[in-house]
Amino acid sequence: MKLLVNDERVEINKANESGSTPFYVACKEGHIEIVKLLLNEERVDINKAQNRDVTPFNIACYNGHIEIVKLLLNDKRVDVNKVSINGYTSYQGAQENEHTEVINVLRNESIFFLSFFLFRIILLFFSPLLSFK
Repeated sequence: MKLLVNDERVEINKANESGSTPFYVACKEGHIEIVKLLLNEERVDINKAQNRDVTPFNIACYNGHIEIVKLLLNDKRVDVNKVSINGYTSYQGAQENEHTEVINVLRNESIFFLSFFLFRIILLFFSPLLSFK
């Protein structure tokens, strides 16, 4: 893997038909050593979402990969507030799948938790204005 990552000819952010990149798949499947390796490679777009706007951080939370979630939360480049095409946040994904460890870690991240609630308040306030007739 290190040889591929270090090879400039390799398109490290190349996505498959669903838009999943190698970094996304590593976060989705819980391959922490690969995630660590790719986080150290400047060419890797760590916020690149797949076709439904689900980011590597979103999918790690959704699948309950707590060590990857912690690793990504400590990286300033990671956009923890990205919302999927369906309006799902990382917190909601963890909550839906009852990943309590991930939920607790996200709650302790005050910036994340504050932005989650601000998003919910804005959505509640503006949803009547956005209804189509």
